[in-house]
Amino acid sequence: EATKDLGVFLRERDPRSIEVAAGLSTSDGARVGFEYAHLNLFGKALEFNTRLKLGYQFFAYLHGYMDETVADQFKSLSFVNALAREAGAGLNLPKIYGLPLPAALRFDLVNERVNDRVYSMDRIAATPGLELKLVEPLTLLLAYSVEYKFFVKSTSVTDLSTLTAQEQQLQLTPDGIQWLGSARPTVALDLRDDKFNPHKGLIASLGLEYTRSLATPKATKIGRTEKQLMVNFVKA
Repeated sequence: EATKDLGVFLRERDPRSIEVAAGLSTSDGARVGFEYAHLNLFGKALEFNTRLKLGYQFFAYLHGYMDETVADQFKSLSFVNALAREAGAGLNLPKIYGLPLPAALRFDLVNERVNDRVYSMDRIAATPGLELKLVEPLTLLLAYSVEYKFFVKSTSVTDLSTLTAQEQQLQLTPDGIQWLGSARPTVALDLRDDKFNPHKGLIASLGLEYTRSLATPKATKIGRTEKQLMVNFVKA
């Protein structure tokens, strides 16, 4: 027949995924992680993901394993503060209708606790972002992050000459509470033949980060402005 009826049966894969991980690191101690993702939340094409990573440096209790002053400082922390963590949740709307350009909307929340030999930090951040497809294959990502930080430098390291360049830079960060706002525009060029299973191609991105204190510098004495230029290249 010139015209035929065609029946199609479509079975989608489960939009949900769960990943559990555990490990042991000489620098971070024991670690566990949990991640959950849902690619079609409420049937509205919303991509939802959440993660939780926990770590505990029990090597500090092994005599002679690490510098005693560093170990003593870690052991002086309460269990809650000694427990390193990274908790996060994100929502991604892959397509916004009614705009002249293809656009996606993102929103991320992050809470973390870092215990390093030269500092400890609690951080909470909220980051909304807008992704615009300018022309194929060029994408513009506009993100703005508002974050709370409580930063404390370690007193266990007295010889600054033993620190790396990055650790010495951290010594310039003032102790205490900081409220920061960061604007992060990024332009990305994606020349891969397949986004999810690439065999050849190139990804290049150029980003600028501008950070400024949201508190009154005169009152807090921690007002600061940071500018950072990031260039990334990845070849598939």
